[in-house]
This record gives sequence, C-alpha cells and structure tokens, in this order.
Amino acid sequence: MKKSSYKSIIMLYVIMSVVFLAIILVGIGLLSRVITSTDPNGNSVLSNWPLRFTRDFAGHIVAEDNLPTVCNDGITELDNNNLWIQIIDANGNEVYSHNTTPIQQTHYAPIEFLELYKGEDSMELTVCVGMVEYDAEQWTYIIGFPMNISKVTMYLDGDSFTGGKSILLILLSVTGLLMIVCGGIFGLWITRHSAKRRNP
Repeated sequence: MKKSSYKSIIMLYVIMSVVFLAIILVGIGLLSRVITSTDPNGNSVLSNWPLRFTRDFAGHIVAEDNLPTVCNDGITELDNNNLWIQIIDANGNEVYSHNTTPIQQTHYAPIEFLELYKGEDSMELTVCVGMVEYDAEQWTYIIGFPMNISKVTMYLDGDSFTGGKSILLILLSVTGLLMIVCGGIFGLWITRHSAKRRNP
C-alpha cells in the first residue's frame, strides 16, 4: 500500500475522531445546561441545590419552649439566598415563619402538602419540603426558592440497573469497535477507489 493510502486512512480517522469528539462535547454542553441552574444570588449551582439546601437546613431548626424556631445561622442562610420558610405542626398549622408573604397559607390540608411536594404551579417558584423531629414531636418545614426547578422522579429496578451498567459498557465497547472497523473498511475503499481513478 502506498504512503498516500496510509495518509488518507489516517486523515479519515482524524476527521472521524474530531466529529465524534465534537458530538460528545455538544452532548456534555446540553447536559450541563439541564443539570445546572442559577441560584438567587446569580451563582451557578446544580439543579438539585434546592433539595440539598432543604435537606441540610434541618440542622438549623431548633426547639425553644417546645416550639420549633430557626437559629441565627439559618436566618442568615435564608436572608442571603432570598428564601422564605414555614414550619408546620402535625395539624397543618403554621407555628413559625420567616420572609413569608401574604400569598403563603397558614394552614395546610394533607392533600396540599402532597401538591407542594410534587411541585409549585408558579413558574418562578420552587418549594421544597423537609421534616424534623424533637421529643416525639414532628414538624414539617417548607422552604420557598425564587427559581424554576422541575422535579422529575425516575424509578429504577436496582437489580436491573446494576446489570444495565455492564450492558451499557459492552454496548459502548462494541460501538467503538464497530467505528474502528467501519472506518478502516471505508478508508481502504476510498484509497483503492482513488488509486483506480489515478491508474485506470
């Protein structure tokens, strides 16, 4: 095989690699737009930041005179991020609030908690719910975020998912091998075709 044929095959592989890399980078860029968001302060955060913030905020809720309240560090966290909070007792009544507006209810029926958990109807507000317990008393806290985060629930069979990872690796390996083989065959076909044209 002539040197020009080798050069053609190498050039073809380089082009295919660049195209493949470009597709991967575009996919990563699109994925990063989906899994990231902007918090109320304009910082780039992961889209699950409201959920993580709400879960971790339980450590800022303390009991005083058998009633829940938010410690000073928690108040600072809420104020710095322009968030509001409500703490609700077992009967659905508000026992504590901070930064709330007249729009927020002071009593919630069980079905309303379910609606809050599923997501707020407003396109500019995300509401997350958490729970704390002190001395057998349970309180539910609701934190409002001025962000539009869609909550998507995905259910996976743990056994199938574990096996699925190995299947995915096999599929990726086979795809890569097919690309190499097809690229090689295509490269040889092009070089032989061009050689026949030059030497009829």
